[in-house]
Amino acid sequence: MSSPPPDLSLPIIDLANLSTTTQSATTLSDLSSKLHTAFTTTGFAYLTNTPLTLTDHDILTLAHTLFALPHASKMAVAKRTFRPANSNTYRGYFPAQPSPDSLKEGFELGPTTTLPPTLSPLSPHTTINLNEPNIYPPHLPAPARASLETLHRELQALSSTLLSLLATALGQPPSFFAPYLHHSISTLRLLHYPAKKHAEANAAPRFACAPHTDSGLLTLLFQDATGGLEVQSAIVDDDIDGHWTPAPYVPGSIVVNVGDLMGRVSGGEYRATRHRVRSSPEGMDRYSVPFFFEPGAECVVRSVRDEGDRGVRYGEHVLGKMSGWAEFRDGGEGGMVGVESGGEIEVAA
Repeated sequence: MSSPPPDLSLPIIDLANLSTTTQSATTLSDLSSKLHTAFTTTGFAYLTNTPLTLTDHDILTLAHTLFALPHASKMAVAKRTFRPANSNTYRGYFPAQPSPDSLKEGFELGPTTTLPPTLSPLSPHTTINLNEPNIYPPHLPAPARASLETLHRELQALSSTLLSLLATALGQPPSFFAPYLHHSISTLRLLHYPAKKHAEANAAPRFACAPHTDSGLLTLLFQDATGGLEVQSAIVDDDIDGHWTPAPYVPGSIVVNVGDLMGRVSGGEYRATRHRVRSSPEGMDRYSVPFFFEPGAECVVRSVRDEGDRGVRYGEHVLGKMSGWAEFRDGGEGGMVGVESGGEIEVAA
């Protein structure tokens, strides 16, 4: 890994020892402690020397390859809210939206194993199958598809290891969260934030992605050198917006952060920290690849600190979050969505 920026304020956790055949109890305890400290303070950290077979360059190249496909090829697997003739509702492609908080196009895939359908109403107009099988653009090269599936499996395995370390930090056995991962619906998302043209530069919103927290357990993020990711620190005095700290690209690293569920599981010890993405400088595209580590849709998540916590079903939780995401708005009241018509994208009123 190259040297990190001198002004980097987020902690760096070296995972090199996870690549060895065996790990000592001392090594695992040390990693558990470092993760616990990071997640009880900033809620964010950088992971280095991870046990993945793909480099960050390989992974970002996959994003470039996919988004360079012809528009028609991507729209062939667009979610049904964007192309009503399609059957996929959760996995697949979504085009950039004419929204003040979502200047990005994306592609999402889940586990490669077949899961039982879970049909849930997102709105009066839309039903989502959270266990939907993957679907790929017809012109995506076979090696790229294989690499994406490998990446999903490896990130799921790495995240599971991190979760076992966090279980120990919370005073539980390493296998405590194993039932959470039955029929896990973790999502690998490829994102492209298109460059602004000169005429758009002054009119464009400040954010390519508005401030938010993530819905799942953990998020592992690969980002390019364009920059723009910012993390909210504690709110000071009456400044309700708080202070925002840049989380710049560090070569060879993964950014990891706590999601809503991990915050709940820990009884609030771990911080699901708000973060945002500033609009890129004029003429610069931004690419990123987040992995959202999620339990099964039917998993009931409870705090390990509160025996009276009745819990929340993850499927219900994530659907509640999705109702505010631009890529899932269905054109109903207060919503807006791009709908394919004659090869163009029109805005439905």
